[in-house]
Amino acid sequence: MENINVCGKQKSDIDIMKKVSKAFEDNGVSLEYVEGDEVIEIDSLTYMSVVVCIEEELMIDIPVEFLAEMKNISFNSMYSVVMRAMGKRE
Repeated sequence: MENINVCGKQKSDIDIMKKVSKAFEDNGVSLEYVEGDEVIEIDSLTYMSVVVCIEEELMIDIPVEFLAEMKNISFNSMYSVVMRAMGKRE
């Protein structure tokens, strides 16, 4: 499968972004008016539901250490954690 570069991101990366976004949306967290680094106010149960949804959708395990390092929950921080868990970023 060929990766297509769109605005500096590979197509596979864009697919991952869509799946992360969908995990938030599927758990009742609207990202419609949220900027990438804007803190998302969600409770711990919703947070863990988003994480589990991402893990199942992408068939990955996100190490607890990666989640513990997040100071604030934002789309960009969650995306970054997912990319690290997939070995695409350090």
